[in-house]
Amino acid sequence: MNKAMAEATDSAGGYAVPTEDAGEIMRLIRARSAVMRMGPRVVPVAKELDVTSFATGSAAYYVAENAAIPTSEPTLAQRALLRPRELAALVPVSNRLLRDAAGSSDLESVIRDDLAEVLALRTDLAFLQGIGTGGEPLGIRNQPGLTPGPDLGTDGGTPDFDDFKNLVAGLRAANAPFQQPGWIFNPRTINTLERLKDSTGRYLADAGLLTFGATGGGGTLLGFPFATSTQIPTTITTGTSNDTSYVIFSSDWSEAWVGENESLRIELSDQATYTPDGGATFVSAFQNRQTLFRATVCHDLALRRPNLFSTLTGVRP
Repeated sequence: MNKAMAEATDSAGGYAVPTEDAGEIMRLIRARSAVMRMGPRVVPVAKELDVTSFATGSAAYYVAENAAIPTSEPTLAQRALLRPRELAALVPVSNRLLRDAAGSSDLESVIRDDLAEVLALRTDLAFLQGIGTGGEPLGIRNQPGLTPGPDLGTDGGTPDFDDFKNLVAGLRAANAPFQQPGWIFNPRTINTLERLKDSTGRYLADAGLLTFGATGGGGTLLGFPFATSTQIPTTITTGTSNDTSYVIFSSDWSEAWVGENESLRIELSDQATYTPDGGATFVSAFQNRQTLFRATVCHDLALRRPNLFSTLTGVRP
C-alpha cells in the first residue's frame, strides 16, 4: 500500500494497491467476519452457480424369493444457488496526509484496518440477515427450509440451558451430520450464557460447557465453537418486547456456500468525484486535493442444505 501512497496520483484512473497488500486486507476481512470465521465453503463463481440435486430419490423394496425387484427412478432438480453481488467502500484521504505519511506503516495500518472493518461488518450484516433485495444477498436467517428452533413465546424470553440443548437436538432429530458445527450470536448473549446453570446447578463455565478464546470474541458452547457479531441486533420487536435478538446454530457450516466473483480489489484516484450524502452534493477529489480509496468485492451466500441450520429467535437478555 505504501507504493501506491508514495506515487500518490494518476490521471489514468488510479494505482491499484499491490496484490499482496489487497490479499492481506482480504484475510483481515475474513478474520473479522463472524460468518467467515465459521468456515463456510468459498467457491469461485462467474455469473451464476446452479446446483443440481435429487428432487426425488430411489426406493427400496422387500421382495420374495425369485420375485422381480420393482424399479425406481430418481428425478433431478436444478436451482440457482449463488449470484454474486458487489460490496464496495469509498474512503477519501487528503493528499497532504499521504505525503506527510509516505513510508509510514501507521497510516497504512489505519487505512487497511478501516477498510477491513467496514467491509467485514457489512458482509456479516448481509450474510446473517440480508433480505435478498436491493443488491444484497439473502441472509441465513431469511433462507427458506431452516430447521425450526425452540419457541421462546409470543413476546420472546430469556433462553435457558434446555433451550440451547433443544436447538442442537432439533438438528440431530433431522439426521444432520455434525461435521463443522458452531454458533453465531450477539455478544450480549454471552452475559445470558454466563448466568445459565446445567442440570446439576453448576454455571456453564464451571461445568466446562462455556469457554472463551484468548481474544474474547469466541469460544465454545456445549462443546461447539461460537463467534459473536454486533451485526446481529438486540432491538428486534417480538410481540410486546423490543429488545430481542437471535442465535444461529449449524451442524455443518461448510454447507454455507460463499460464491466469489472477484476477490478484494482496491483502486486509488485523485481525479474522481464522489458524493458524501447519497447524491445531494458532490466533491471533486482533484479540487480538494484528495485521493479516493475504492474497495470492492463481489460475493453471495447460500445454504446448500438449509435444514442443517436453525435459529433461536426472540432471545431476550
